[in-house]
Amino acid sequence: FRPRTIVYTTAWAAIGVALVVALFIRPEIDMTIAPVRNPTFVTLSDGSIRNAYDIRMRNKHTEARDFRVSLVADSPLELAVEGASSAVVNVPADTSRLQRVYVIAPPQTPAARAQRSDLRLWVEDVTSGERAYGNTIFNGKEGSDERGTD
Repeated sequence: FRPRTIVYTTAWAAIGVALVVALFIRPEIDMTIAPVRNPTFVTLSDGSIRNAYDIRMRNKHTEARDFRVSLVADSPLELAVEGASSAVVNVPADTSRLQRVYVIAPPQTPAARAQRSDLRLWVEDVTSGERAYGNTIFNGKEGSDERGTD
C-alpha cells in the first residue's frame, strides 16, 4: 500500500458515500414555475386581472399521487387549475406533469392595480403531506392606464 493509493481510494469512497446519501435525502416531489409571457396578463369582463402559469410537477414516488396546488400572496388572489374543478392534480408515478394554472386578482385589489406583486405557489402531496414551492411574480395593471376614465 502506497500513500497515493490510500488517498485515491479514500477520495473515491467518500464520493460514493456522498452520492448514496444524496440519493436518499432527495425530495420526493419537485416543481418548477414558468409564467406565460404572451400576454403577461388578461383583463376579464368583470375587471379582474388573470395571469397564467405553467407548473411542472415531478412525482418521484413509485405510485401515482394527487398534488394540491395552492398559493400565498400579500393580496387576495384566486387560483384555478385548467381542466379541473378543484386544485388537485394527479401525477403518475416516476414522471412529471405540466399543468396550466390561472391566478386571478379581483378588481381594485392591490395586486390587480400594481405592476408586479410577489407570489408563492405551493404543491402538496395529498397522501404524505410533502410540500414544494416556487416564487414568481403576478403582473397587474400599471396605475397609468386608468387615467381619463370617469
